[in-house]
Amino acid sequence: MTEPQPQHSWRFRQALLLPALAIAVLTAYFFLSNLPGRYDKDWVHLWTGGKMVVTGHGSDLYNPQLHHEILLETYAGEVPEEVWPLRNQRLGVFFYPPPAAFYYAAIAWLPRGVGCGVNACLCVVFAAWNAWLLRDLTGGKVSWAAGTLVILAFPPFFANYALGQNAMLSMTVVVTAWWLAERDRELLAGMLIGLFVCKPNWLAAVGWIPLVHGRWRLLAGIAAGGAATILATVAVIGTEPFIAYVDLFRQVAAMHELPGYVLRLKCSSLGMFRKWFGVGHTADVLGWGCAGLVGLITVWLVRGRWKPGTVEGRTAMACCLMAALWVNPHLNDYDLMLMAAGAAVMVADFGSLARRSKCIAVAVLLFCYAADPWDHSWSLANVLPLPSFALLAMWAWFAVRTSRIARTAA
Repeated sequence: MTEPQPQHSWRFRQALLLPALAIAVLTAYFFLSNLPGRYDKDWVHLWTGGKMVVTGHGSDLYNPQLHHEILLETYAGEVPEEVWPLRNQRLGVFFYPPPAAFYYAAIAWLPRGVGCGVNACLCVVFAAWNAWLLRDLTGGKVSWAAGTLVILAFPPFFANYALGQNAMLSMTVVVTAWWLAERDRELLAGMLIGLFVCKPNWLAAVGWIPLVHGRWRLLAGIAAGGAATILATVAVIGTEPFIAYVDLFRQVAAMHELPGYVLRLKCSSLGMFRKWFGVGHTADVLGWGCAGLVGLITVWLVRGRWKPGTVEGRTAMACCLMAALWVNPHLNDYDLMLMAAGAAVMVADFGSLARRSKCIAVAVLLFCYAADPWDHSWSLANVLPLPSFALLAMWAWFAVRTSRIARTAA
């Protein structure tokens, strides 16, 4: 009779397998880094903002004519229609606040395709960095290799990678700030969140979390980081771009009313109700109402749960981050990367769950990972927006877990 294999032998093989898989996937992404150079309609818009600074046009950052001239040059005189749709004749192609142009200026001195490849490699680096942070945030229950696979296997990651989008940078800001706050470096964590003056919708989406928990140093850091970023930008390109952005922001806020708005990609509360009721007053009222309801439930559940280094604390934070995604007024499917952080927290807690809860957790995780590609492949995407349902499912999981952990502690 064959003797059963020792438990430590399986653990040893698992310790070798996960890092090998993670390194294999990381390597594959690095070798595919030229792919975004062929599919870069999102990247070129962001690169153009940086190019305006590099070419000395920072003071006229939102000039559509100059944007078009840069695109004509990079595309050898013929700009593809998907890169320059009708609305861009009025709005241009760069919609971010002026400080964001400096991030892209660091890459925009490179040719468009090369810069896009660099951006793709940075996406992979950010994935590995976030996995390392999540290892610490989960008390080592999710290894670096497992965390890397959780992030790289999440379908919105490839959308960021292939389109040249920047949701991995947003995820890195949030997760790094969370990690710093867990180590009682809240002022520095807040200064990092303050960089979201480059993405005002994200600043609004996460800015309420420290307020709910009464983390005043964190809030002070947000104010200091945001102010320092704005002042540094003004010192280099002046105040004219900020004045111009005020008008552009009003137009971008109403972009859902313009032709060419891709409603299918929107995944937050507003996006879901606009799919159901069309763009208009009814959808906005219901969308903001649902966002407010989720926000209020989250506030009620997580108050007093700021407990760094504990299961209760990280569960409450994950609940806050899922609610932040839901209330974000402009959330595309590739912006869902924080759900990968939520998945890591779910995996970390898996061993402590009862059998029934484990089955539910597996179902939620499978749904979250399948929702986006499934949504892209069927005709009912506007009737049954699966990424929105997946986001709600993960938020509901953490809301129930937060409530149960609180009752157990009481």
